[in-house]
Amino acid sequence: MTWTRPWRDWPPAASGHAAHDTGPPELRRLRQHFNTMAEAVTDSLNRQRDFVADASHQLRNPLATLVLQLENIEPHLRPGPGRAEVSRALDEAERLGDLLDGLLALARVESGTAELTEQDLSAAVRERVAAWGSVFRKAGIELTADVGDGLRGRVLPDAVGRILDALLDNAAKFVPPGGRVEVCAALRDGTVVVRVTDDGLGVPDDQLPTLLRRFGRGAQHQNTPGSGLGLAIADEIARLSGGRLAVGHNAPRGLAVELALPEKEGRQ
Repeated sequence: MTWTRPWRDWPPAASGHAAHDTGPPELRRLRQHFNTMAEAVTDSLNRQRDFVADASHQLRNPLATLVLQLENIEPHLRPGPGRAEVSRALDEAERLGDLLDGLLALARVESGTAELTEQDLSAAVRERVAAWGSVFRKAGIELTADVGDGLRGRVLPDAVGRILDALLDNAAKFVPPGGRVEVCAALRDGTVVVRVTDDGLGVPDDQLPTLLRRFGRGAQHQNTPGSGLGLAIADEIARLSGGRLAVGHNAPRGLAVELALPEKEGRQ
């Protein structure tokens, strides 16, 4: 199986500051300049994230008003071009709403304010698979699960649930009726591995590295509903939880996504 490595290194890097203020004066001055630069970069990134979060939040209210107005107008229009245009405008407004929600969620995840907590990962996987069951049945897609018992880890709150939501949402959109999606969770060499595989059409080799990027989407799926941020958010949640997300080809066809998280120490 071929896997692509996320664009970020794993495990997460340590603090960007140079520690231990010792050594020759030249080295101490260099260390001070480096730390000043690191603080400036961190401050700039934080301000960018704050702006994205604030802008996304502030735009949601006028967008909700616009959607409401379009919905109120639609019943009063006669069938024809005008009504069709209003319907298309509603679709675009809802797509913009999904985009704003995605940007806001990504900014919140990247802020890194949440603390890691010990969680029952086996229960989290089973709960999300059960929650998505009706969606897959309605779409005519078989959803199965093989989850090991006693899988635990220290991750962001509801990390596995949020990541699985993104992966299963993608599968429900892109796997055709009659297809099959399988979720497996097991312990492998001290790592909790959750794999979601399908037997859909998959993506070409050159598009695999783009799937975890923001707004990454294959050329054949440009008109599929969604913000294009789901997998990017899942990748960030995995990274901040001390893990990684990887995508590759499923055999004999389809897509496979693997989430790897460090096992909680002291497992009995």
